[in-house]
Amino acid sequence: MTRFLKQAFSVPKFNRLASSFTLGSKITECRAVTATDVENFSNLTGDFNPVHFGDKAIVHGVLLNGFVSSVLGTKLPGPGYVVVQQMMTFPNPCYAGDWIKIEVEVTEARKIVVCSYTCTVDTRDKVVHQGTAKLVQLRK
Repeated sequence: MTRFLKQAFSVPKFNRLASSFTLGSKITECRAVTATDVENFSNLTGDFNPVHFGDKAIVHGVLLNGFVSSVLGTKLPGPGYVVVQQMMTFPNPCYAGDWIKIEVEVTEARKIVVCSYTCTVDTRDKVVHQGTAKLVQLRK
């Protein structure tokens, strides 16, 4: 019989389910994407495509999307909202070591909230990830 180790995770508590936002609300967040991020993502998913390693390691597109998801789920629209549909493209590569700017804007604010987003590497002035996400409030 296999024994499973239980790992405790700390889940942040939020005072409110819905963020305060309106049509046109925007947020910008910047972060580095490190080689360690790429390696950890590979270990987690099993995606060891050689393009993700070496001197010009290309960041997994879904890792970039995870950074966007973090903004959507914690800041805009925020806690209580979940993605139900998403369209995305990766027009240029992002490399391990790049700093990305994530910009999210609310483009529709009804029962379904629509956000558009871009991830840009400013040093190369290139969009590396862009798209739209439709979100609904899970519970009120």
